[in-house]
Amino acid sequence: MRKLLFWLMMMVFVPSLVVSCSDDDSDSPADSIDIQYVKRILSGEYVAFTKVTVNSVDKTLLDGGCPTRLVFGWDDDSLSVMIPEMKIGNMPFAISYKSNCEIVKLNSWEADEHAGGNDSWIKFVGTNGYVSMGDSLKPNGSSIKGYFNPDTKVIEFEIDYNVMNVRTICERQVLDVERTRDYDVEMEKYMKALNEMKKENGLDVTPPSNTKDDSDVPSSPGAVVSLNAIKGMLQDDIVLNSDVTVGGRVMAQSVPTIVNFKWSGDVMSVKLENLSIGKMPFALNFSCESQNVEMTEEELSKYSAAWYKFSGNGGAVSSTPSMPSVSGNEGEVVCYFNPSTMQIALNINFNTSGAIASFDSQVIDYTRIDNYDKELVEYQKSK
Repeated sequence: MRKLLFWLMMMVFVPSLVVSCSDDDSDSPADSIDIQYVKRILSGEYVAFTKVTVNSVDKTLLDGGCPTRLVFGWDDDSLSVMIPEMKIGNMPFAISYKSNCEIVKLNSWEADEHAGGNDSWIKFVGTNGYVSMGDSLKPNGSSIKGYFNPDTKVIEFEIDYNVMNVRTICERQVLDVERTRDYDVEMEKYMKALNEMKKENGLDVTPPSNTKDDSDVPSSPGAVVSLNAIKGMLQDDIVLNSDVTVGGRVMAQSVPTIVNFKWSGDVMSVKLENLSIGKMPFALNFSCESQNVEMTEEELSKYSAAWYKFSGNGGAVSSTPSMPSVSGNEGEVVCYFNPSTMQIALNINFNTSGAIASFDSQVIDYTRIDNYDKELVEYQKSK
């Protein structure tokens, strides 16, 4: 009889325990969290100490880690976490990272580990993040998991780059916006301490840079990343939605359009090929070089200082098939880009029959290029 009661209890208790544990382990939506409050606190640029490990070996070498720029942005309720151009010691290239994260509740074990529990802490989780190792940002299956307390501004996270077992670890610390202004000073102190440690241990010392590369510093007032970081983000073919007007008349809306970005030094070229406009018997081609310029007061009020502006004129305009009235015209391009949110806005003036391609502010999705043909066919079917 006792054995029978024992097994009956096990049949009732064990399944409920498994279900309870399973539910507690899963990431559930943070319905009860005041996202607007979190957005006000966790936005913009911060500097924090992080460690970079390769096969669990700390490459930052110093106990405190390395000063690292962190850029936080929001797309609706999705948190964007970005590390622009992290380069340590003699690394041959800089690592950049970006991921869109979901805000979820802490499970019971995580709540126990974080003072304040679910009422104060949030958990952010991102998968298939974008990684650049000296080239353009590309999705590669990287991931991030972190925790943030908006009341105390304490943060911690870990990034798995999914490359050569490289990770970035941000141990629990307070985010202080004042550190952003002192980033260069902090980095100089870190490099000095790093070289002293290397000398003491007979390691190769990182040589100081005798020349300052202007492309390694932010080029716009209030900007948070360098031009070199942007070169990795605006690179190669990117699919964006465009609205096309001719003489003020709307010819097409939300057309999936391939825009090619290419760099020569600090000059960014913008290229379009075979842009078809309504029932016109030809398609437009466009290529123009542009440079980073300061925004006007009106533009700053519209976009904010976190945006970069690129402007160019004298661009080459042609048509397919070739039309004498089109070829040889000089087009113009203006591009606005926010690296923290990956938002972009473009305006291309073909200076041909009043033809203009406008790309309203939108978030770049690098994966769209893989499905461009299918997306274009679906667009054409809908018209």
